[in-house]
Amino acid sequence: MVANLGTQQTSIDYSALIKNDQVHGRLYYDEDIFQEELEKIWYKQWVYIGHDSEVPEVGDYVTTFIGKQPIIIVRDSNQQVQVYLNRCRHRGNTICEKFKGNTGGFVCAYHGWTFNLEGELKALPLAEGFGENFNMADYSLVKVPRVGNHRGFLFASMAEQGKSFAEHLGLAEQNIDRFCDTSPSGKIAVSAGVWKMKIKANWKMWMENS
Repeated sequence: MVANLGTQQTSIDYSALIKNDQVHGRLYYDEDIFQEELEKIWYKQWVYIGHDSEVPEVGDYVTTFIGKQPIIIVRDSNQQVQVYLNRCRHRGNTICEKFKGNTGGFVCAYHGWTFNLEGELKALPLAEGFGENFNMADYSLVKVPRVGNHRGFLFASMAEQGKSFAEHLGLAEQNIDRFCDTSPSGKIAVSAGVWKMKIKANWKMWMENS
């Protein structure tokens, strides 16, 4: 049997793995299933990535992940929140190694490519070696295709098309509103720090036990 999940077909027979009263353990360790989940859930749906109060000032940034893809959330010079892939356009090296901070731009430690807060490539060593047709405007940091902000809560999607942000939030929008409205200002700030844990398990195992 071949199941059709989205636009692609898979050879994994999910109907044999998922029953009304039980699920097969393979769902928690099979690498092929995990790769399908990355492509069809983490990289196609909307994912909560943070809160805009975590980057209140120009140059403030935090780093996190969508699935296994590293991203940077930064407040640019126009006070806009930008979300970039945390990858240099030269060799794909991670350009921002710290969890959070404040910066005037990002410099890749590998070959020194330098990007401003708007993600534009502004400088690189030995630029003349790339030839006269090299255009720095073609090598800006890659923006995450879609970003949604509701009451400061930031969500992003790696897919250029798909369910809208409003459709994704659904009734959860009302819960976020009620939560924010408990504040006299109608706003909240994420400022108490972060409690992190590293768990060597399938992501669904953690969700089931959280």
